[in-house]
Amino acid sequence: MSTSKPQIEVRPVDGLIDEPLDIRLSGLKPGEQVTIQARVDFSGQAGTWSTSAVYEADAQGSLDLNAQVPISGAFDRADANAFIWSLRPDDPAANARSLAEGLAPYDLRFRVETGGGVIEQSVVRRAVAENVKVVEVREPSIQANLFLPDGFGPFPTVLVLGGSGGGFPDRPAALFASHGFAAVSLAYFGVEGLPPELRRIPLEYFESALEWIGEHPLLNAERLAVSGTSRGGELALLLASRYREIRSVVAYVPSSLVWGAISRSGDDGSIDDFAAWTAGNRTVPYAGWVRNDAVAPDEHGVIRLEPAYLEYASVTERAGPAVIPVERIEGPVLLISGTHDALWPSAHFGDLIVERAQSNGFDFSVEHLKYDGAGHSIGAGYAPTTVNQGYHPIRKATIDLGGTPEGLARARADSWPHVLAFVAQHTAAQRFVADEVSSTVP
Repeated sequence: MSTSKPQIEVRPVDGLIDEPLDIRLSGLKPGEQVTIQARVDFSGQAGTWSTSAVYEADAQGSLDLNAQVPISGAFDRADANAFIWSLRPDDPAANARSLAEGLAPYDLRFRVETGGGVIEQSVVRRAVAENVKVVEVREPSIQANLFLPDGFGPFPTVLVLGGSGGGFPDRPAALFASHGFAAVSLAYFGVEGLPPELRRIPLEYFESALEWIGEHPLLNAERLAVSGTSRGGELALLLASRYREIRSVVAYVPSSLVWGAISRSGDDGSIDDFAAWTAGNRTVPYAGWVRNDAVAPDEHGVIRLEPAYLEYASVTERAGPAVIPVERIEGPVLLISGTHDALWPSAHFGDLIVERAQSNGFDFSVEHLKYDGAGHSIGAGYAPTTVNQGYHPIRKATIDLGGTPEGLARARADSWPHVLAFVAQHTAAQRFVADEVSSTVP
């Protein structure tokens, strides 16, 4: 029987958001039930999020939360990281979208209620390593944030593209840089100096960005990778099929087709049917646009667009000019999708991409990581996955993103190590680790 005081140990004490948690308790009474709560006060509009679970100590008065299942609470898995992904906003109106965008570190606070009193511990979670340098690039030909890892360049480089929300995709770029890659977080609309909407974006803008990367002394562009999410995944595949400078592609929840613009029209939030991309001032062929009114909202006003996309795509996906010619890509492709994507059928699109590549004699590998139960919000790092809908700033509507919290959490945890390994392999990344220096004075 344990006679020591109850203790909690959470590791890492200060780590990146993609590092898994290890949580252990000791000094409990055998069979004692303890309640563990986790709370985060996110900055900005996201507010405070919390979760909890009840555990029963083992015969030694200990708990390993990666090995023991709670007897009740917000989740029913042996997973210490559930104290992140099961977090829910205390205010249902909180802006969950902001969780995926900021780079500020946050404190994850644990409170354990035991028979012997209350014990607490806080750990720090970071979206970017402290030694990563961020350089703002604001030029007529490129609007980007350049994330540079510690060390001496030139660094293996990833071009990072966001989706239909616009702006800079800084979160994944920061994590790439935290793992030794240079990452170019490229905006292509929605920031000062660029179009306000995803409408008639010239592909020549991205050509200029590729030239800028090729000329930068700290960037190794010989085996450049591109990583994009959602419309950015569509764009990553489209660019790679046209520009030989791109030598590998990571496409999160992508489309096999080019789609139309996302554009405000009047005050009702309807969508103009315009091209998203142009080349040589000509429209890049697209499959049309799924308007908000293509499907009826549910009783809460939430729109599930996936059925409309699937119906529209079925007409054009095999022979239409909007199909992305992925067989022209000069390097391997990694696709990541969720079977319960409610925004568009990314798993189906991913299967079509693989089918087209293989049937057209694609010379490189194409891998499709398809996650059961995951929705549209697959990304890098451990994050709350309990809110599967979000307000779209361009569509002016709340969109169903799909998936279960558990399914999305599994997809995020499993896919990111695959992405890092894929990019490292195909950019010929070299890792330089400084020798450890003892702080002990002899």
